[in-house]
Amino acid sequence: MSGYIYLLHFERPISPLHTCQHYIGWTPCLASRIEDHWFGRGANLTRVARERGIRFEVVRIWRGSRTDERRLKRWKNAPKL
Repeated sequence: MSGYIYLLHFERPISPLHTCQHYIGWTPCLASRIEDHWFGRGANLTRVARERGIRFEVVRIWRGSRTDERRLKRWKNAPKL
């Protein structure tokens, strides 16, 4: 199934122990999924960021499948995307 792969960038790390500043996700409907993240109904990582007052933005979007999203996540190098 085709949809959108998106990359979120957090303004700062979530915590001293979780220093990630990026999240890669996939959705068939980009607008509603991003809205879910903004309002705390998205992934656990974005929910925690919101609770801690950490802003994030969509920095990149690709057309692709869930398989493509998995490939990018396994690469474990979101900052280079």
